[in-house]
Amino acid sequence: MARITRGWRWAAILLGIAGCGSTKLVDTWMDPGARGAALSRIAVIYMSSNDTDRRVAEDAAARALAAKLEGAQVAHSYDMLDARVMADLESMQRKLALAGFDGALIMRPAGVSQRLVSEPADLYPTFTGYWRWAYPMVYGPGYLRQQTIVRLDTRLYGLKDDKLLWAGLSDTTDPSSINRLIHEVAIKVAKALEKNSIVAGLSGRGGPQS
Repeated sequence: MARITRGWRWAAILLGIAGCGSTKLVDTWMDPGARGAALSRIAVIYMSSNDTDRRVAEDAAARALAAKLEGAQVAHSYDMLDARVMADLESMQRKLALAGFDGALIMRPAGVSQRLVSEPADLYPTFTGYWRWAYPMVYGPGYLRQQTIVRLDTRLYGLKDDKLLWAGLSDTTDPSSINRLIHEVAIKVAKALEKNSIVAGLSGRGGPQS
């Protein structure tokens, strides 16, 4: 697995990836007491040392979340929290409070991995049929192709109580761009939050999260 460093750039891993991407939540957690928190104003914070990556990611996440979580205001934070402010925790907390935010959705890259895969085989009912399909493919060029899996760590905190309310790990296969990657993850996160009344205006719209 590649290490995530301060100078890590999305372009370095997305270059040459032609897939449209597919995202799934591989692990989620929710504070049992979070139901009913009804956050009304949420700041999206994407952790990156690269300003361009951060802006693209926060804009994509804020758009996707705002469209899905109609009961709350969701906004990017990059124009309010620059690198200097983010390096000073107390200053950052004051700015968020003065701006009226009661929640913060934090997203950060948590890993990049590669794996070799082949095309899935159809169900061949006969030995001869399967062999005629598989043998020439295995010995042909390009039999195995490399997939890139990007993992993101997403967490929703209640700022008034300084408390973690929801957390999730997501894996996205062959993302075509950082914009598309964050959009897909944000949609998955929004759907998970819809199942609870953590966000204002969503109470009663879904059952408990499984």
